[in-house]
Amino acid sequence: MKAMLLAAGEGTRLRPLTLEMPKVLLPIGGQPLIEYQLSWLKHHGIQEVAINLYHMGNKVKDFLGDGSRFGVKIFYSTEEKLLGTAGGVKRMEHLFHNTFAVVYADVLTNFN
Repeated sequence: MKAMLLAAGEGTRLRPLTLEMPKVLLPIGGQPLIEYQLSWLKHHGIQEVAINLYHMGNKVKDFLGDGSRFGVKIFYSTEEKLLGTAGGVKRMEHLFHNTFAVVYADVLTNFN
């Protein structure tokens, strides 16, 4: 199964924390928020993850790389302008041929 992590937000409500770091890389309990999401997806059998980026996307790419250290394969979509939730998913639709999960990268959950 595959998933899409929505990570393109600017994090305006968390300023000044997000002036130099994207929201998904902010540490929660000592680890970046997006790391929790990748671990959760991996735990539930997700092997390929598409991530849309906008605000400081290169920092996210530099941190996550190809996903191998998290046990997943990561595909990126860097947006020149914010496309919104549906626009971000639509842009990556070529990766999804069956059922897939869409998860906000900045929301912690223990949803099963």
